[in-house]
Amino acid sequence: QSAPSKDFVPKYFQNEIGFGQYPVRVLDHASGLATLAAGGWANPAHFVQRVEVKDDTTGKEKVVYGEKIAPKRIPGYTDGIASDLDWVLQKIPKHNNQTLSSGRESAGKTGTWQLGNENNVGNAHAWMIGYTAYGGEKSPGLATAVWVGNKANEQPIKLKSGKNIA
Repeated sequence: QSAPSKDFVPKYFQNEIGFGQYPVRVLDHASGLATLAAGGWANPAHFVQRVEVKDDTTGKEKVVYGEKIAPKRIPGYTDGIASDLDWVLQKIPKHNNQTLSSGRESAGKTGTWQLGNENNVGNAHAWMIGYTAYGGEKSPGLATAVWVGNKANEQPIKLKSGKNIA
């Protein structure tokens, strides 16, 4: 569900544009990276695509819930573009020594939202969006998002050392 633009303009859109910092909701960021994980096939944000359980009789997985989705490829987006973006975004987890136990490549992007105080010092929200790379129709990738913050009474998020999260 999208929030009306009046909730963001002009409160959050000021000098951030000139500095290259655009306010973004975690859900929007996650949806964007999920589209990259799927090789440019965009889909409205959703929570669960399908639920499977193991059949005790056959030992095979069976679908007990299946969401009907119809992703559409972004016009002009190619497998080559998907590969290039995966290559760039794979550098973030690698730089931080974050790997998957399966050895599968992962990609990600961090984000922060500045604390809304008079000094604009510190961040009240931080997140990491990650995904496994697109591998074709049989392996469309998987994206996930983790957000840390507080919605009602914003406080600066600090590292264990006491430094602000950047």
